[in-house]
Amino acid sequence: MKTIIPLLIALNLVACAKVGRNTLGNDRVAPPPTGDLARNARELLADPDIESCDKVAAPMMRELTSVLDSKVTEISEFASTLPASKNYKMVPFGNSFLKEPIKPSEAKDEWTVDSESWTGAYAFYQEIKNEPMNRSWLQLNATVRSILLEDQDRILDGLNLELHHDAGEKIESLKARVDACISDSRCKQPAFTTDDEIFIDSNSFYSFMANRLKKNQDLTSLKKFQKRLEVDQVRFSFRFNETIKISQEGSKTIINLPYDGSEFSQEQKDQMAGYIQSMWSSAELGVKIQWQDSVTGLFKIFFDLKNPGERSYVMFHKKEVHLFPFTRTRSIAHETGHVLGFLDHYYTIWDPSNCVYNTESNESDVMSDSNGSVTSDEWKDLKKNYVK
Repeated sequence: MKTIIPLLIALNLVACAKVGRNTLGNDRVAPPPTGDLARNARELLADPDIESCDKVAAPMMRELTSVLDSKVTEISEFASTLPASKNYKMVPFGNSFLKEPIKPSEAKDEWTVDSESWTGAYAFYQEIKNEPMNRSWLQLNATVRSILLEDQDRILDGLNLELHHDAGEKIESLKARVDACISDSRCKQPAFTTDDEIFIDSNSFYSFMANRLKKNQDLTSLKKFQKRLEVDQVRFSFRFNETIKISQEGSKTIINLPYDGSEFSQEQKDQMAGYIQSMWSSAELGVKIQWQDSVTGLFKIFFDLKNPGERSYVMFHKKEVHLFPFTRTRSIAHETGHVLGFLDHYYTIWDPSNCVYNTESNESDVMSDSNGSVTSDEWKDLKKNYVK
C-alpha cells in the first residue's frame, strides 16, 4: 500500500461523475481509462503495489477488458439506436447522443451504498457473454470502466480510499493536533482525543503513520503525517475559480462562468448551457455560461467520440472537462459543479477483506448523484466564496 502521495496529486486531480450506478470526487493526475482497456489493465497489474485481491482478479481483468475492447464499436452503434426508456431518452448532440431524463427523479436525502468488484463484473459477464449486443453489454462496459478507475486511484495514485462521507471534520481535528505538535519543539506526540484515536484505528493509512510516530517520535514522522492529512483534506475542500465574475439581474445575483467551447457548434453550446443553467439556478443565485472560444486560462470542454460509456470527468490542472457519447445531460451540470469549485460528494471505500469497492452517495445532491439537485449547503458555499 502507498502511504504517502505527493501533494501535487491532491491538488491536480480528476473529479468524475459516475456512470453505471447512481452516479469521485477524487482528484487524479492521470485521466480515467479510455481506449485500450486491456492496456490499462496491464499497467495496473504491472505495478509493484498491487494487493492479493488484484492478483486474484488478474485473469478476470484481462478477459473482460479484452472482450470489451473488441466490442467498442458495437457498443457505440447499439447505444446510438436505443429507444426511449422509462427514465431517459436519447437526444442528438452534434453527430452523437446524450441521455436526457424524461421526468425529474424523486430523490431521497439519505446516504446509500453501492458495491462493485471484478468478481461481480465477471459473474455478470458469464451470464451475458453469449447474448447479442444489448443493454446488459452497456452495463458491463460502464461497470468495468468504473472499476478500472477505482483501481487507478488506489494502486497508481495511492489515494486514501478509506474516507467515508463524514471524515472531513475528523481529518481537520487530526491535522490541528499534528500542526500544534509540529509548532511546539517540545512535543513528541500529538494530543489526540479518544475520538481521534478511534478514527485513526479505522484507517490503515493513519494507523500506520500513528504507529510509526509512536515508535520514532521525530519531526520527520510528524511532517509525513501532516502531509498525508493535507492531501486527504483536499478531498473535502472547495476550489475557488478565479475566472468567475459576478453581476446583477434585478434582485438575482449572477455567477458568470466562462467556458472555452471552441470544439462545439453554437447549437451544442446552447444545448449545454441550457442543461447547466436550469440546474444551477435558485431564486437568489444563478449560473450563466459565457462562451469564449480559445481563451487561455479558461476551462475547456471536450467530447470524446471514441469512448462511449466512459465517465465524464474534469482535469483541474489542465482545466479540461471531458464528456462522452451517451453521457447523462445532468452529468454536464455535475461536471460544471466541479468547475464552480465543488469536489464530488460521493465516497468510494476499498474493502480489501472482500475485494469490493463500496461507494456512499446521496441521490438528492447533484455533486453526489447526477440525478440530484443543488443543495442548500452548496448554494451557501457559492455565495460565501463568490458573492462579496
